[in-house]
Amino acid sequence: MRIENKELGYRYRPKTVAFRTTNEEWDLLNLKTKLSGMSKQAYLASCFINHQVVVNPNPYVANQLKHLIKEFIQKFDQVHSLGDVDLATLEAIDVVLTIIRGLIDES
Repeated sequence: MRIENKELGYRYRPKTVAFRTTNEEWDLLNLKTKLSGMSKQAYLASCFINHQVVVNPNPYVANQLKHLIKEFIQKFDQVHSLGDVDLATLEAIDVVLTIIRGLIDES
């Protein structure tokens, strides 16, 4: 199979990376991956080698941002004080705001 992949011009990646996460870490990883517009493999590889993850605006990213903002609004409607908001939600909001700031700066 390796020879076939090289003949077709595909990159060959012989190593597998696996690790365990908490539910909160998993959710944050999925959030960052979705908002980057990259595959999870490409996102993690970029993080591993300290490449800056660049979010390319496209309809998928816009849809994810819209969905997450609606989700945050629903969560904040149920919150009585900022202390009631869990750390994972605050980190997710930080990621979304960073992406939105970057998109605004580009335009």
